[in-house]
Amino acid sequence: MAQRVVIPGFRKIETSTPGEGGTTNYNDLTNKPLINNVPLSGNLNTVDLHLTDQTLAEEGVPADAKIVGVKFKNQSNVLRSVTESLQNLETSMSAIQTDIGDAEMLQTDQKVLVEAINLLNQQLALVKSSITNLIEYGDNITD
Repeated sequence: MAQRVVIPGFRKIETSTPGEGGTTNYNDLTNKPLINNVPLSGNLNTVDLHLTDQTLAEEGVPADAKIVGVKFKNQSNVLRSVTESLQNLETSMSAIQTDIGDAEMLQTDQKVLVEAINLLNQQLALVKSSITNLIEYGDNITD
C-alpha cells in the first residue's frame, strides 16, 4: 500500500512498501543510470562508456584500459631491462676504476723499481770501481 510522506518545506512524495510493484530484475528497469549518455546495462568497458582521458587516449581514440595496461606493463619490462643494463654497466665501471687504480699502483711500483735499479747500478759501478782500484793497488804492491 502506497503511503504519502510529507516533510515540511519539501514536496510530497509517494513511497511503496517492499514487494509492492517494481521489479527485481535490473534489466527491466526504466530510467537506468547513465554514464556519458550510455545506459548502464550489460558488460560495458571504458570504450563503450566513452571514457576518455588524455593520458589514456591514443591518436584521439578512447583507449581500452586493458590495452593501455598491457602497454604500461611492456614499458615497465623495458625499463626494468634498461635498469638492469645500467646496473651491469655500473658494476663494469667500478671494476674498470679498480683496474685503473691497480694500473696506477703498478706504474708507481714500476717507477720505484726503476729508481731502485738505477741506485743498484750506481752502487754496482762503485763496487766495480773499488774492485778495479783494489786490483791496481794489489798489482802495484807486487811490482
